[in-house]
Amino acid sequence: MKRSVLMLNDLPKEIRRLYDDFCIIKDRGEMYGCPENFNLMTVAWYLNHSKNPNVGCDKDYIFSALKDIKKGEELTADYNTYNEFADPNWV
Repeated sequence: MKRSVLMLNDLPKEIRRLYDDFCIIKDRGEMYGCPENFNLMTVAWYLNHSKNPNVGCDKDYIFSALKDIKKGEELTADYNTYNEFADPNWV
């Protein structure tokens, strides 16, 4: 995974919101896991939360199926497994 430094506070408000809304925030807000270019975002960034997910995430933010997923079935992940700011009370 390529790492780069970006001063988020210097970005226009609309661009900063992309980082806040679509990135995985780690290290008490010091690191954001996100694509280098928001035009390259994948479906993984649009998974819904579930305590019984059908998609998992590894330490490199690679998402994969945890079980057979039926055609048309909603894709879900447990946000608490890869987002330290996730709400532990989510169900």
